[in-house]
Amino acid sequence: MLEHWLENVRVAAPKHRRTSLNELCELNVKRQVENLAHNTIVQKAWERGRKLYIHGWIYSISDGLIKDLKVTRSGTAREHHKAKV
Repeated sequence: MLEHWLENVRVAAPKHRRTSLNELCELNVKRQVENLAHNTIVQKAWERGRKLYIHGWIYSISDGLIKDLKVTRSGTAREHHKAKV
């Protein structure tokens, strides 16, 4: 079931090397952060000056740790421009 859920990420994964399930999960979180950042409700909140942050964190069942993937979005003008490039 998890492989089906991650299929769109698997397609985007580099073709030249084997990608682990953990790497696919991380890629999925990163893509979902971008998807949320382009959501119209989120965009309108940022336009109104709301302090809204989208964090890309992932939980590892194997070690019980939460990993920050360093893809936090806050809607700043610089960040907004970078996202459109």
